[in-house]
Amino acid sequence: MTFQYILLFPLVFFSMTCSAAFGEPVPANLAAMTASLFDQVKDKSAAMSGSEGRGWAVSRALEAMREQDIQHWGERAVSVPDPTPAIMAVLDLDATDKPSRELVGQLLLARSEEEMVAIIQNVFARTHRDAPNKKQMAQLVQKVAEAIAGAYEGLTRRFVMTGQDDKTTISLGLAPETRSFSISVENPGSDYVEPFETVFAGEVTPVSDDSTGDLTLEVEPAKVPVIPLVLDDLRAMAQSIYGQWTTPAGQIWYIRPVGDDSNADTSESRPDQPAKAGVEARKAEDILAEIDSLKAKKVFVWSNPDTGAEERQDRFRRKPDPWRYLGDDYAAPDAKARIRELESELDALNSAEESRPPMIRDDPVDFDGAAEHGGVPIRIEVTTPGCGTATFDDALYTGRRLTARRTLGKTCEIREPPDDVVAELVRSWSPPEWVELTVTPDPGTGELDISGARWRLHVTYDGDTHEIDSIHTPYATPLTLSRTPRKGP
Repeated sequence: MTFQYILLFPLVFFSMTCSAAFGEPVPANLAAMTASLFDQVKDKSAAMSGSEGRGWAVSRALEAMREQDIQHWGERAVSVPDPTPAIMAVLDLDATDKPSRELVGQLLLARSEEEMVAIIQNVFARTHRDAPNKKQMAQLVQKVAEAIAGAYEGLTRRFVMTGQDDKTTISLGLAPETRSFSISVENPGSDYVEPFETVFAGEVTPVSDDSTGDLTLEVEPAKVPVIPLVLDDLRAMAQSIYGQWTTPAGQIWYIRPVGDDSNADTSESRPDQPAKAGVEARKAEDILAEIDSLKAKKVFVWSNPDTGAEERQDRFRRKPDPWRYLGDDYAAPDAKARIRELESELDALNSAEESRPPMIRDDPVDFDGAAEHGGVPIRIEVTTPGCGTATFDDALYTGRRLTARRTLGKTCEIREPPDDVVAELVRSWSPPEWVELTVTPDPGTGELDISGARWRLHVTYDGDTHEIDSIHTPYATPLTLSRTPRKGP
């Protein structure tokens, strides 16, 4: 028997094609959410665009979105298979019991693991069962999170479009774990233009439809739906992320600039951990493109058996006897040898990729993309009660996005599966963890909201021997950071 901490569902969504003005098609689920949110905030945004102060940033953002024709994309439903039946099986609940289904529905709205724990405790109390112990609760939370993550697995979470000026970008971002969606319009500025970023923020609500078995994701404007940020705001945010933060589970996160080595316990430089996955991926694509190009260019080969002559035609033209048609061949004389060389190079590249640590190889948060877009290196140290302090191997801050990755090095950092499986994971499999957090300031107070997701890999192991078969397929759970608001002057 094999245990696998994963529940997979096929993605079901509408058929629709929306294209950025000068780029590739926008993923269907993001196009639908963008159209819906834009339609709901456009009037408020238009009113703000004429105001003093930051109004110009809203106006520039609206102009950039209209250039992409977002107002005509059209609103459609975004649906995924409902994970409710799978969650009810995990919690051993009667699928026909309506109150139980309503409790499970609350799990779909949870924004943190701590909220999940409270709901599961309520489920056990309602069904008159003994509450699970700490280890059992961790297992249940993990399985519920994986069921929910499985439903969202096929959704595209991020897409970036470039404006007509080649500087302004429109980033579409979905984080179903924290029920958030945003349209972020950003321009880095120049010698003559001040940088800005305007965020149109939405809240995602999953709604179950028992008749279809689907879960529809509805988008509404967030409590603060339009957030214009100008140079002073961006500078303040960049400084305000530093310091101590806490999670609802009691972890203490300390975010500091690189070079601030106070309390640091690991080296800044890690030459054994390559950080060029994006470059290698492009190289592989170039190799495949050259192979395809060589194979696509063909000639038609004829032979004269009487004279031994051979003729290679760019276009097929029938020839008289005694000529015999031998078939087609690659146009380039050395094509076969070159293809063999390229295939050997690709095999070597793939082997090198497989040997990379999972932290880099399986990255779901596009860490290298953040590095390419000007991410500023930062240091993140995390202290977990009863487990000591660990430091993320790599961490970047890019505008409003904080991205980090590390290899888990302590068994106490992994709450499940069984202890001997966890020990083998840490000893032999280099289990990775990634975080992707969005930083959003409160326009009134300036205080920051930092929320997003923590990613890890599924573990498949034998249920009898506990031998690990593989680690694979990233899944996410909600993560939020908070701190005591600063006092005013």
